[in-house]
Amino acid sequence: MRRHGFSLLELLLASVLLGGLLLVVLALESSSAALRERERARGRLADELSLTATVLAREFYTVGYRLTGQALVLNPNAQGDQVQGWFFCETGMEEICGESLGEVRGTGYGAGGGVLRWGACTEAGCAPTLNNPVLGGDEVRVEAFRVAYLEGATWKRGAQTVSLGAQGASPKVKALAFYLLASVPVRGGAPAFTPGSTLDYPPGLSSSLLALPPTTEENRLYGERLWIVQTPNLAR
Repeated sequence: MRRHGFSLLELLLASVLLGGLLLVVLALESSSAALRERERARGRLADELSLTATVLAREFYTVGYRLTGQALVLNPNAQGDQVQGWFFCETGMEEICGESLGEVRGTGYGAGGGVLRWGACTEAGCAPTLNNPVLGGDEVRVEAFRVAYLEGATWKRGAQTVSLGAQGASPKVKALAFYLLASVPVRGGAPAFTPGSTLDYPPGLSSSLLALPPTTEENRLYGERLWIVQTPNLAR
């Protein structure tokens, strides 16, 4: 009885086909893993930026409350802007004042070396020491921190000090605009990103006024946030 089997050529062709299919499956799995990593990184950045925005908005909305004298200091810097504000703490403000009830509290933020830092102090006109990391310092890197202010109907970014006296604030500042750009490393590269491209600017505010960085790195995923904080105590 004659036996039938595969020839050597048929076995070689089958091996080539199976190897090709295996390569396709591995490539798809690698691509899916990279996509999942990017989505996790994107979600992490969004959460970090949202939390930071909430904290700053809560504090700087209060700046100038029941205060006479220096209320706000802005110092722009190519490495990262610095902003300091002061307000009086009273009962009901424990969440932002901690143990400073009945005292003037100073709060400050500044960026440098890829990290956004925060500091606080208690006394009118005191200078907060910015030594507490808020964002960055691990895989997350703060690429830009910018602060602009609305004086009259004009957005400005520059060195400015706002003081409160019998006649109200000088100069009068209606709002602050905060901008944060941060990034995390990802495998396999990330989509091209232009700082400022995802934002909706209020009239008069722009990427050029904020002096956003022009370029980004290929192997990092970027996220940005722009938020406006009203400053009612500095507008009176």
